[in-house]
Amino acid sequence: MSKFEKGDERIHRTGRPPGAKNKNPLGVQKALLKLLEDNLDSLTEDLKKLPPDKRVDALLKLARHVTPAALNPERLTVEQLRQLLDYLKFNNKDENNEKIRDNEPDQEDA
Repeated sequence: MSKFEKGDERIHRTGRPPGAKNKNPLGVQKALLKLLEDNLDSLTEDLKKLPPDKRVDALLKLARHVTPAALNPERLTVEQLRQLLDYLKFNNKDENNEKIRDNEPDQEDA
């Protein structure tokens, strides 16, 4: 197989658009979840048999698939940042789920 050269027409230059979802079919995801659920006991036993360093490594790798990715604000579009700001303004609650007073002046007041 030949390597790509500069200017090669086979290179896809645009890439995936920002915010585009991975093309993991829902059926495959459901099948994998069922497989994990059906084998949870044996998976747990297998993990217990691993040395501690390998067990931690395996658990961290598994955790990546069930925890959301960290938010990187530098990769957000201006519109996404505006949506995030709006969400935070309207859902600004403390640990008792009580509305926190908005201490920042509105843009019109500034």
